[in-house]
Amino acid sequence: MNILGLLWLVGYAAIFKGFAYPTVYGEVGGEVLFLCPCDKERPVNIFYFQGFNGSDKVFINGWHAKKPTKPNPDLLTSVNRTERTVTMWNLTAGNEGFYQFFIDYVDADETKEYSIFLNVSEKTTTTRSGEQQPIHSSAEQSHRHHWYFLAAGCLFVLLLVVIILHVVATRRQHSAPGASPSGASGGAPEEP
Repeated sequence: MNILGLLWLVGYAAIFKGFAYPTVYGEVGGEVLFLCPCDKERPVNIFYFQGFNGSDKVFINGWHAKKPTKPNPDLLTSVNRTERTVTMWNLTAGNEGFYQFFIDYVDADETKEYSIFLNVSEKTTTTRSGEQQPIHSSAEQSHRHHWYFLAAGCLFVLLLVVIILHVVATRRQHSAPGASPSGASGGAPEEP
């Protein structure tokens, strides 16, 4: 694999697996904290946390100012109204996928949707001696992993810009008036 192919693979993983959508990481049996990026100072009519069943949205938890809501009993979640966060615990591999916050603000005719991807991995790891030990999950760890992907994505974009600038500068140098195809400056070729 050439260097450009390797760069594309790293960039793809950084951008499309953890940069295009915020990603929360958790382990089977653990818990994660979903942080809604909405404005916590603005009053809200509707705060829904939803999942997807194919292309259909499925209500998981949240509240509506004008009617009662019930959390989805199939998923263990709780909502913090002040912080506008959702905690999900007792994760399974089936919980992996896209989730969405749906927000309807009181003070404007405005709704916002924020998508988040949940990545669920196995709970145990094998040590050097061959023993399996649990990995303890925490919301702080899951958000820290997102920043790793964000940093990798930024580095990939920076590297891509540097490569493009180098290619453009090289082409300009070769197409400058008086430049020869061999890279020597203009004039007659030197005789030996």
